[in-house]
Amino acid sequence: MVIDREKRVIFQECPHTGSSFVRSSLEKYNVETVDDWPYKRHTPVAQYDLELLNIEIETYKIFYMVRHPEDRMVSFYKNCQDYMDIKLNPHDFIKSEMKNCKRLKHLTELGSLYSVYNPYKKPNFIYLKYEDFEKSVNTVFNAFQLPIPDISKKVNEHKEAFVLHNRTRTLINNVFHQDFIDYEYEKRK
Repeated sequence: MVIDREKRVIFQECPHTGSSFVRSSLEKYNVETVDDWPYKRHTPVAQYDLELLNIEIETYKIFYMVRHPEDRMVSFYKNCQDYMDIKLNPHDFIKSEMKNCKRLKHLTELGSLYSVYNPYKKPNFIYLKYEDFEKSVNTVFNAFQLPIPDISKKVNEHKEAFVLHNRTRTLINNVFHQDFIDYEYEKRK
């Protein structure tokens, strides 16, 4: 979580939505980050001890990024493939993760609190779409009143695409059903 107490703005990081780029770009300026134990970068605002942090959440604008669930799962797969010794193909990996929720836990924990990322559906929580990354980044940096970063340096961009099996797609559609509704994403065929 990145905070500017003076401007009363928070950027909430959500896994596999481009939040690492936004955070690293914000960190170049004098902003506060909260990721000390027991918190991690992607800990939802709802799980922070806001009293301890001295934050009246209702008085802040909280920005967070969302992403089409299929693309988010593909990013999750590619991230695990990059940093772990994943031998499964994308379809078997996603199917296994959806059923076992081991490494996927950090994605589904968010779901137990708020859809997959939607914190409270309060007016001060503003979601931005990964699919319109430049506009989303500009919105966050304008709120923090900071210069807009060069998005051509976006990290973890996975170029190669693949088509998901229908059964894998059905699993994703079921697990992330509420996201399709809340963020007006189309289910792919």
